[in-house]
Amino acid sequence: MTVTAHVRLTAKPGRRDELLEIMAGSIVATRAQPLCSSVEVMKGVEGADDILLVEEWPSIDDHMQFINGVIEAGGLAPILDILAGEIETLHYTKIPS
Repeated sequence: MTVTAHVRLTAKPGRRDELLEIMAGSIVATRAQPLCSSVEVMKGVEGADDILLVEEWPSIDDHMQFINGVIEAGGLAPILDILAGEIETLHYTKIPS
């Protein structure tokens, strides 16, 4: 079962572009993961400081294992000071038609 992870980050007011710059290397690293089949980066329309990552993974466990590895390696530390709140992650699966 493939899952789509929606990862929402909200930068402190006026700092979205700075957050995107800091995240650039992490986005490349995520795309390089063999189990991650795609990553899209979107910016908010209504929420001018929002960023949404839309990632495809084989399972929630695969996604969470990757995220936990990033956390353990300190990969989130550079962005935490720029965030206005917590990172929100939701997982979805497609409904067969």
